[in-house]
Amino acid sequence: MHLWHRHSCLCKIQTPHRQECLCHKKQTLPADPLTRGRHPEGGHPISISGKHIAMKIGGSSPALVPGVQSWSAEDSAQELDGTTAEDGGFEHPDDGLASLRVSAQLVIDITAGDLVSISRGTVVTNLKLYADIGATTPIYTLPVAKVFKSSPKGEINGRFTYDIEIRSVGPYTLADPN
Repeated sequence: MHLWHRHSCLCKIQTPHRQECLCHKKQTLPADPLTRGRHPEGGHPISISGKHIAMKIGGSSPALVPGVQSWSAEDSAQELDGTTAEDGGFEHPDDGLASLRVSAQLVIDITAGDLVSISRGTVVTNLKLYADIGATTPIYTLPVAKVFKSSPKGEINGRFTYDIEIRSVGPYTLADPN
């Protein structure tokens, strides 16, 4: 099932044979077999899988960080109270210091000798986060970042992983990966 927000009603769903409006319980448009599995306006394949995520380090030819199982980025700002009398009794929050926190889980193949110590305090330059390993544009670029938490974990009947938390030091960029 693919969601489309295409007309005035924002509840349309695409089934293999037709589009339906969930609120009004009626058929709205015939499904086009040429766009099935693709967004009807952009033509890009729709994928909910994160199987192609990647983290890379480096400048013009960044190197792949091996074993990335997952990553998440929290782009946030300190909330400031900017309320004044001109706001007429309503709240006026404003943002202060911006920060980007990245959490990642790396699966390490210790039998191949890939075990590398990731220490708290490690400075990483040009960290790039991708939704697709083959993409040329990363979602986030952190020119300078620092590891603030490193949690290695080994299991007898499992894997050897590192859970790491990284924070941007200074400015970072968010790009549209499309």
